[in-house]
Amino acid sequence: MRKPRFLALPRPRVSPEAFVVCLAATVEPGQAAGLTSAVVARAAKAGPRAGTVVLALAGAVDVGLVEALCSLQEELRSLGTCLRLVVVPQGPRQQLREQAASAPGTSLAIHPSVRSAVLAAYAARLGPGVVTAEVRATLSAPAEPVHLPPRAATGEQDARQEVVRGPG
Repeated sequence: MRKPRFLALPRPRVSPEAFVVCLAATVEPGQAAGLTSAVVARAAKAGPRAGTVVLALAGAVDVGLVEALCSLQEELRSLGTCLRLVVVPQGPRQQLREQAASAPGTSLAIHPSVRSAVLAAYAARLGPGVVTAEVRATLSAPAEPVHLPPRAATGEQDARQEVVRGPG
């Protein structure tokens, strides 16, 4: 049975010993399919302690990206990891919210900055919300770039792999 849209999906509480992994990706049209596998592979490197993945996105928001983000969220949820998205420009952030709202059963946490996403991730942990050295270190560290597979080549110029830079 499908939940009505107006009911929010339950937010999983993250254990106190879990930590936050900050990643950044620039997704070009045609690259959204590789986003899920690249982020899940990086989260798996962090081991079972990766309680939350903060993913800073840059690039165009399209239907393929929304589907990839929904898939990524479900994959991470099955691993016991939460997903928080960061989309800096207001226009793409609003567009992503609107497209995610139209997808059934989707509840993406979208933030305007990496700082707000990290603070929200630590606030969701069990126990008191105390700013510790670990939280300060996570806030000051830059997001690690995620390398996506090259998009489908349409010409010789598109066949080269590009360096991925995230907002930061």
